[in-house]
Amino acid sequence: QTTNTKKWRKTESDSMQSAVMMMDDGNFAMALPFFENLYNQHPKEEFLKYCYGKCALYRSDKHEVSLKLLGEVYEKNKKVDDIEYDLSRANHFNYKFDEAIVLVDKYLSKKKIAPESKKKGDQLKQYCINGKDLYSRPTGAKINNFENGINTVNDEYVPVISADESLMLYTYRGVESKGGLQNEFREPDPFGTYFEDVFQAVQIDGQWTKPSPVNSVNTNSHDGAIALSADGFYLFVYRDNGDDHGDIYMSNSLNGEWTVPQKLNGQVNSYSWEGSCSMTADGKQLYFSSERGGGFGGKDIYRATLLPDSTWGNVVNLGDSINTALDDDAPFIHPDGATLFYSSKGKNSMGGYDIFQSRLNWKDSTFS
Repeated sequence: QTTNTKKWRKTESDSMQSAVMMMDDGNFAMALPFFENLYNQHPKEEFLKYCYGKCALYRSDKHEVSLKLLGEVYEKNKKVDDIEYDLSRANHFNYKFDEAIVLVDKYLSKKKIAPESKKKGDQLKQYCINGKDLYSRPTGAKINNFENGINTVNDEYVPVISADESLMLYTYRGVESKGGLQNEFREPDPFGTYFEDVFQAVQIDGQWTKPSPVNSVNTNSHDGAIALSADGFYLFVYRDNGDDHGDIYMSNSLNGEWTVPQKLNGQVNSYSWEGSCSMTADGKQLYFSSERGGGFGGKDIYRATLLPDSTWGNVVNLGDSINTALDDDAPFIHPDGATLFYSSKGKNSMGGYDIFQSRLNWKDSTFS
């Protein structure tokens, strides 16, 4: 089913063509603004409504729009590919767990469902069941926007902070990114994307200074701040050069300036992705996430020990009390050395990554 674009302006039909190509490649978030603009001009076009609704699943501030549009598409045409699954996701994102379960059950009852689709559907249903339980017992946690001149219309994420809260580094992606808009080969491209950079802000008398890019760390590639030692002296950076699937680097603070990051020595980095870590306050152990083989599936969390030759070794998987068949990522070891926070898509997550907490048993070095 396609949209009749004969009466459209050439710029609009070109825009539609580009957005459909992005969507076909799985770049839903990138295609979203194109479909949104076109839909506002042509709200009666059903296929356009579907494209906008489907892409809106991939941005949290558009989940209500997604539910409304995919619901309207489903009312008119029940035969759209995977529509029950997508509409179930939209309901799930809007905390309508019962409605989501009804739809995902319809999706799972199809005779010719592929094994991969069944797996996706079963997982979504489990998230809804977990969500109903967790949502009925809210915690006292309050989440507030960090209003401080640091958040902008661009992306700011993974803040890392020194123990005395005087220094914060974070990952930024937007108009100030080094290299500007680039394609996947890091060449300037007006239709490309911004790459990740590391920014820094300092807190003086309770006020955060204007953030600035950390020039010694940033390249035209992806550079992300992933951890800061408790004393604020060591900065861990994620960098993807395109040839190593992403590795962990370290920079240290010399006279208030960050050194050029060096790849961690030892067994932390592999030929697989390693993209998040946290160092104990004594500097002797590093918790990190990796996609290397031999784990429980997806990303798993491991622990490495600093050896006498200053390399990281004795890498151990934290075991199935922590790791699952799905992704387990973003470890943070508290300065007490025993409380581990991390994100997981498994266990009793209510959808995607949820935050979990576990305690180390000092006697046998296992986690509860």
